[in-house]
Amino acid sequence: MPKPKPEWLALLEAQLKEFPRQNIYTLATTEHGQPRVRHVVHRGVSPSGLLLSTTDTRMPKLAQIAQQPAVEAAWLFQTSLVQFRIRGDAFAVGPDGMPSTGAPVDADSPEAAAAWWADERARLFQSGIGDYLRATFARPAPPGSLLADAPPPDTWPAAVPPEATTPEQHAALELARAHFAVLAIVPRRVEILELRTSPHRRREWVLGSEGWVQTDLVP
Repeated sequence: MPKPKPEWLALLEAQLKEFPRQNIYTLATTEHGQPRVRHVVHRGVSPSGLLLSTTDTRMPKLAQIAQQPAVEAAWLFQTSLVQFRIRGDAFAVGPDGMPSTGAPVDADSPEAAAAWWADERARLFQSGIGDYLRATFARPAPPGSLLADAPPPDTWPAAVPPEATTPEQHAALELARAHFAVLAIVPRRVEILELRTSPHRRREWVLGSEGWVQTDLVP
């Protein structure tokens, strides 16, 4: 029997339904004890409530997450002025499949199976991103590396369709697929701050052994 959806997730999905274009949040990781932050595009929610995005396997954040999986996301819906802060553990699923330690999810959840991640990665690569973004995964040099050491930008693929029709497209498609990964966040603590109300309203949900526990906080 599936577990009931936590209230915070229902609230997040309601915001996304009303404001589907406000789908970018800030994700913070750490590297050698120093903060690292960037914006990522939300790509979906898994059956057990994991937040999904996509990334290049060559990105520094994957090494950071492998070293320290604890992350925090900050997500402000600017129209409604509702802010979500989501803490949890992150992991990536690339061409080699799930992490060697497995996904930090319940053993009876769909995401505990490697096949679920293989299917989701294939779906997102095929239809979850556009041709221009797909092409970025086929660039010959890692993101963030020195431009002076990379091949000239005018030689990089500009667009990579999900189905190849030429040898060049096939080569670019395979290179893009080899660098494509799904990034997942397993939420452990969620805070919602509603700024349109007066006074503001702040609530927190913490995942414990018996499920999510909600507490009202001073805004």
